[in-house]
Parts: sequence; C-alpha cells; structure tokens
Amino acid sequence: MIKRTPAFVRPTFGQMVEDLYSSSINLVDRFGVEQDPRAALRKFDEEVQELWEAFENGSRPQIVEEATDVVVTLFNLLYAIGIDRNDISDAMAHVIIKNNAKTSDTHEVVDGLITRRQPRPELLPAG
Repeated sequence: MIKRTPAFVRPTFGQMVEDLYSSSINLVDRFGVEQDPRAALRKFDEEVQELWEAFENGSRPQIVEEATDVVVTLFNLLYAIGIDRNDISDAMAHVIIKNNAKTSDTHEVVDGLITRRQPRPELLPAG
C-alpha cells in the first residue's frame, strides 16, 4: 500500500503575514531581548538600505527577500515601542478605507506616484 503525503496547501497571504508577525515577535521573546526602540529603528534603517542595494543591483528574489526583511524589522520596531497586532490591524483597516475612497476626483498621478489632487488656482475663491 502506498502511503500518500498530504498535498502542501499554500497559506493565504493574510495568514503568511500573521505568521511572519508571530515569528518575528517570538524570536525577540525567545532570546529575551528587550529591544531599545532606537536600536530597532537603526536595524530597520539598515534593512531599508539593503533593500535599496538589492533594488539597484539585485535580482527579483533578492529584492523580495530584502523587502520581507524590512517588514520583519518594522514589526520588531513597532513591538519595541509597544504597538501590537491589534493596533496594526486597526491602522491597516483605516488605510484600506482611505485607499478605497481615493478616486481620480481626489487624487492624481504625479511622477508615477498617486498623490492628493492639488486645488487648481483658477478654481480657488478670489480674495
């Protein structure tokens, strides 16, 4: 009789983010590190710099890896200053609502970035 191994089912993106957050915080706790927020910010800056370097010189897999390192160090930074997953979830929900409300009436693309539409001088009240 052939023993079948269950097929691997890739977790959802949301589950992967949750797992990455838990893994990051568990790592800090497992080592008993009481992170100094400034040290956590320096580490975050270091990882952002490595992302820039990967963007300039690296391959797509290297860019993705460095971007993930940025997310991990961001989680650690937030944890170091007392911001937990509930705070992050609330902020994410707020940003989702804001993003979904943006339209071409309220925002425009400037230099490849979506920015708040600036009032046109000819439409401003005289005065």
